[in-house]
Amino acid sequence: MFHQYNAKGNELVEGGKIEEAIKTYTEGIEKYESDYELYSNRSLAYHIQGDGFKSLKDANKCLELNPNFIKGYSRKAEALHYLKRFKEARAVYEEGIELFPCDEYLQMGLDTLKEEYSVTRSARGRRASVVASMSVQRNSKAAESMSEYVSLARTALELEIATKQAQLRILNSVSKKSDEEKRSLLFKILDQDGDGFLTARELSDGV
Repeated sequence: MFHQYNAKGNELVEGGKIEEAIKTYTEGIEKYESDYELYSNRSLAYHIQGDGFKSLKDANKCLELNPNFIKGYSRKAEALHYLKRFKEARAVYEEGIELFPCDEYLQMGLDTLKEEYSVTRSARGRRASVVASMSVQRNSKAAESMSEYVSLARTALELEIATKQAQLRILNSVSKKSDEEKRSLLFKILDQDGDGFLTARELSDGV
């Protein structure tokens, strides 16, 4: 179903009026409670607003109403990704790709998730090692040289560089898309940005 509530809500989202869009979708749901597209659209609006839990709830409802609606899978996976529930998000992406193997946005979302998960795991491990080592050094009389601290600081810097490189790889993958796909993706990310200015991190996270 695609009626006035979906159309008006989508227009408000494109205009950056997310709160008004949510109210519009909610009004539509009150009248058409079985309309899975309304739940999908409100899920996206909640996601843009930064409410991962409500976004996930609507995505689940969308798929409950229509298990074959492709956007339901991307909405649910994006919400789980936002909540840092990486394994669950990956499972949803893979389930969606199995049903819709030609959907590039599901595949792109899965690739981005894998990249971020890999960097996050590596970062956590290396950061924990650095912190533990620095703690030992601070409390040990054996730390007589600043060179050891310089080495630890260098490790931390290398970690930041690795994260930036991961973001760069994600952005490079986007460069292979058509101009129309790039514009569509950029507008979607801008809709999610709060201050109107995109940093490289915000852009790669949005992708």
